[in-house]
Amino acid sequence: MAMAIPITAFTHGNCHLDTVAIQILYNADSTRWARITDKFQFLKTVVPSDYRSVFDSVQQAYPRIEADILASISRFSSEWSNYEASWYLFLSELFECGFPNETVFSAGVGIANISPRSIATKEFIIPYYAPPSIASIVIAHETSHFFYYKSITNSSATQTHPYLDWIISEALVPIIFSLPEVKSLFPFPLPSTSYAVSEKLIDTIEHEMSPTRTSISWLKKREAILVHVRSLITEYQMGSSNVRN
Repeated sequence: MAMAIPITAFTHGNCHLDTVAIQILYNADSTRWARITDKFQFLKTVVPSDYRSVFDSVQQAYPRIEADILASISRFSSEWSNYEASWYLFLSELFECGFPNETVFSAGVGIANISPRSIATKEFIIPYYAPPSIASIVIAHETSHFFYYKSITNSSATQTHPYLDWIISEALVPIIFSLPEVKSLFPFPLPSTSYAVSEKLIDTIEHEMSPTRTSISWLKKREAILVHVRSLITEYQMGSSNVRN
């Protein structure tokens, strides 16, 4: 099967992922929840634990901000076009994998100020009020996860570990962003930390990844990384370390 550079499609919102994000904010991030309810007053009237209540409210809100969303889609698309081909080529080389022709990564431009993703459908969201540079960072972050999971599902001999692979995938983002070739690709600062994992884990994985390109395959590196992650999780569960912040 021929492999090609994926296409990033910017869409007018994504009610499902916006709803998921809003529910995550309510349950796990009181600061961001306060910010988003201040910005979107209608969220103060929803029942956050009720998926349908949030979904319907988000769906009704989209037409009211349609002009802003469409303007942002234009800005985001213009900015991202400067990096898209080079970024996806870099990820395909790093993870030693590719996607079939006409693969589309869908960036829903919507409301929530966090960006949950769907690995299965290759979708994620970006807040329409983000600056174009931040939107590009979100796209780079989320699409790196798509390549990571593609790499470990390409081989039938590779066993996936949902929680461990989520941790590794999140830890890899700041590592990838710190590579010289990535810094030279984007003309703005990239995040050097992860909301999901500790600096200790990032440093451990970075050691296994360096040098990034060797004769050792990416999947072999992942096997070594899994050992470290399991060890650190065990330490965390025993109260002697932190895997997650």
